[in-house]
Amino acid sequence: MKATHWIPFAKRSPKTLLLTAALSAMLCLPALGQIVSFADPLLEAAIREVIEKPLGDLTPDDLAALTRLEAPDRAIADLSGIEHGTALTYLDVSGNAIIDLEPLSQLRLLRVLDLGANHVQDITALAGLTNLLVLNLVDNAIDDITPLAALANLQRLYLRGNAITDLTPLAELPNLDDVRVNSNS
Repeated sequence: MKATHWIPFAKRSPKTLLLTAALSAMLCLPALGQIVSFADPLLEAAIREVIEKPLGDLTPDDLAALTRLEAPDRAIADLSGIEHGTALTYLDVSGNAIIDLEPLSQLRLLRVLDLGANHVQDITALAGLTNLLVLNLVDNAIDDITPLAALANLQRLYLRGNAITDLTPLAELPNLDDVRVNSNS
């Protein structure tokens, strides 16, 4: 049997102790890049409510189980940070002040998305959300719906109250059962 020799902790060099402490801290604390931040505190508050974490840093693990977020009429203006909620399948942020949809482009599992009554003009970021079944874009400032042509699974689409004049991109959507486009330019 081979003998094991232990070096008493007190006999270690200061450099070894410092290195051990630094490595321990790195293993016990989340890396700085692992903290999810939100530009809009109102969006962060809505997410904290749902995941039941009122205080402390939010990490990707905190958002990993988030599949549904209902945050209508909360004056949310910036969706930055929501891109970490990659398990989201249902998102309702209607009645807010949202303009930029780019943070949504990574939410590939979304099936229901409600962006009604915001300030959206450009919907390019939605083109890759091919699992969408229901999309509500009523009462925005959208004039080009070309990005929607890629959403082949879309079944219900609500576009009332925009500035849309060309509906030809919708001809590419074979599963579309319910479309509402009244009150457009």
